Amino acid sequence: MRKIIFQISLAVFLFTAFFATAQTDSVKTYTVDKVVNCNKNVDWTYETKKVSADEYDIIFTANIAKGWHLYGTKEVTDQIPVPTKFTFNKSNDVQLVGDLTESTPAQVKYDSTSQMKLYLFENKATFTQRIKLLNPMTLFNADVFFMLCNVRMCMPPCNTYFNIAFVK
Repeated sequence: MRKIIFQISLAVFLFTAFFATAQTDSVKTYTVDKVVNCNKNVDWTYETKKVSADEYDIIFTANIAKGWHLYGTKEVTDQIPVPTKFTFNKSNDVQLVGDLTESTPAQVKYDSTSQMKLYLFENKATFTQRIKLLNPMTLFNADVFFMLCNVRMCMPPCNTYFNIAFVK
């Protein structure tokens, strides 16, 4: 029942948004659901930036609480720490263009406890994924799996979910 109500609500929202913006050439993006953050020590947000007629950059930003750090996307080992990993749902309406990039370079720090170089972010991290819209009305889903640590402990890895609607 909830699924049916959600689908009807989404259809009404997209229909309304489509006709409300039908007079313009630009694509509007709307947040269908609030970004669901799983950890209070990081606040994930996103924004979109048009780069061509049908290509957009989705810019994901992690604002990290003081004293905490987030690991980069580069996998160092199969053990802890867990690298940050983005997953984009397959869609016939959206095509990924290239790989996800770390727009903010990760810091490289040597950890004497684990005896390895770690790639991490403090304060803020920004990641960018370019996409190509194949359909002018598209719901695009992404999630990020990550782990936060401070000098005393690491939080269990968790996922944050993004739902992004494009309407032309």
